[in-house]
Amino acid sequence: MSARSAPSARTRVAVALLLVEALLGAAWWTLLVARPDAGDVVLPRGVDASLIRTFAAADLAFYVVAPAATAWGIVRERPWARALAWLHAGGLGYAALWGWGTFATTGDLLLGAALMTPPALVAAWIAATTPRGAVA
Repeated sequence: MSARSAPSARTRVAVALLLVEALLGAAWWTLLVARPDAGDVVLPRGVDASLIRTFAAADLAFYVVAPAATAWGIVRERPWARALAWLHAGGLGYAALWGWGTFATTGDLLLGAALMTPPALVAAWIAATTPRGAVA
């Protein structure tokens, strides 16, 4: 944080949520490496559970690296923090919509869609309320 101001409560909450998300994303992929069948919650019935690995690069980028880097950027008042927050929110929004679309067309993935919706909404809130290059 700058020497001029302490972070606001909103900033502390946003940074904490982003760091928790990054840790949970890393834990999720650690679980999937150990037990690929755990991915059934985000795949429609009949899809081979090992295909969850096709999401690895995007998930690691959008659910682990992006929230951690966004938190760092917010704390350091970097001008790119807001853009990265929106990129992160877009990735989460896409995943949530994919889950809801899959549920609407197949009847599968209600749990997965429901689990993805709150983080997508929170990420959008963080992105929308993150000032450009400044801490609120």
